[in-house]
Amino acid sequence: MSLYCYFPEASKRSDLPNPNGSLSASVSPATIRAANEAVKSVTSEGKSKRRGSYAKLAPAKQAAIGKYASLHGNQAAIRHFSKQLEVELKVTSVHTWKTKYLAELNRKRKAGEADDLTVKSLPVRKRGRPLLLGEKLDSQVKSYIQAVRGGGGVVTTSITMAAATAIVQKADRTLLGENGGPITITNNWAKSLLHRMNFVKRRGSSTAKLTVTNFEAVKEQFIIDVNAVVEMEEIPPQLVFNWDQTGISIVPGSSWTMEVKGSKRVEIVGMGDKRQITAVFCGALSGEFLPPQLIYQGKTTACLPCYKFPDDWHVTYTPNHWSNEDKMIEYIESIILPYVEGKRKELKLSVDQPALAIFDVFKGQQTESVLKMLEENNILVVSVPANCTDRLQPMDLSINKSVKEFMRGKFRDWYSEQVQDQLSEGKEITPVDLKMSTMKPLGARWLVSLYDYITENRSIVENGFKAAGLLS
Repeated sequence: MSLYCYFPEASKRSDLPNPNGSLSASVSPATIRAANEAVKSVTSEGKSKRRGSYAKLAPAKQAAIGKYASLHGNQAAIRHFSKQLEVELKVTSVHTWKTKYLAELNRKRKAGEADDLTVKSLPVRKRGRPLLLGEKLDSQVKSYIQAVRGGGGVVTTSITMAAATAIVQKADRTLLGENGGPITITNNWAKSLLHRMNFVKRRGSSTAKLTVTNFEAVKEQFIIDVNAVVEMEEIPPQLVFNWDQTGISIVPGSSWTMEVKGSKRVEIVGMGDKRQITAVFCGALSGEFLPPQLIYQGKTTACLPCYKFPDDWHVTYTPNHWSNEDKMIEYIESIILPYVEGKRKELKLSVDQPALAIFDVFKGQQTESVLKMLEENNILVVSVPANCTDRLQPMDLSINKSVKEFMRGKFRDWYSEQVQDQLSEGKEITPVDLKMSTMKPLGARWLVSLYDYITENRSIVENGFKAAGLLS
């Protein structure tokens, strides 16, 4: 391969070594000149000549030209079709089409297609990468997705991945990467499949995220504030904690779906904000993970899942599942105060030993009532700077994203099992039932299992404080 592409054009080069320069101390001037000339000869070749203009004809027209050339010769075909089609045909193109025509004719003879030896169209070579699942399985996944969408079901990358996993497992589970096979179904693959099906993402617009221009200075001051309170009040790591609210989708991707390009309206069966809950997670500098608060959407206890949560969890509801001042007061009373009082006893500290709460500027927890309750219980406050929660809030840096990824993974596994059941029993493909009476208890069970895992692995919480610069 020519090396010209690694060098600028010779006429524009000024960096070739001077035969009489410093390099001549170790390499003779004659050798340098010879090397310079060799480099110039390579770069002066310039870029390879552009290909000439080639006629782009349909496979059917190529077959007609190939047939004519096989009967009358290449030059005769060029003269005949150049005039008829008013295009300039190349000898190489005509020769290729004739070869393909004869090969296809020969294939038909060998296949016993004696009744129809007419080659109406030349075979088109497939372009691009081979399909990850192969033609058959890829087609089955697409058919399943179309059936789900046709039935009014939701189509998301998570659902696509789950369905594909189930279909591959049904065909041959050894093909999957988790079983040592060559197929690993990823989020990017799911997006690619949906793109090939002419689906496009539809989601609501959101406010652009604000950035902090002097972030490093803001971060430094935040760390100074936290350290100053801890040192002045001699607060142990167990009593330095951060809490944060985060939205959790019981059904991943419930705020968006996929719809065929050009659709004016997207109908989503059974989808709404009720499929999301708000969780309040809290972790201490010592790595301890406190019981969470879960807020469901509803107006009575009937909206809560039929599931037995741990006794120390606080499970409640609001009309829109959002946290507010009242819920934060309940959270402090139910989770924070029992924890602080318990740690003071456990560490044999005075009942008025200061603690430090770190949280963001969410208005529901910056009210007079909330701050007064904390002050009365000798819990000091340092606020995470505005627009910096994704970089300075420990729970945001270690817990929130991990929880969402875990829930998506559990959902995919469960959804895949439902699809496998349909395939195994030979049932008609229908959208998997995602009604709330089914999904809420499942989501609750998944959250409890995740909580148990985090409490057993304190490094997960500690990593959030490290990422925020609060723990070395």
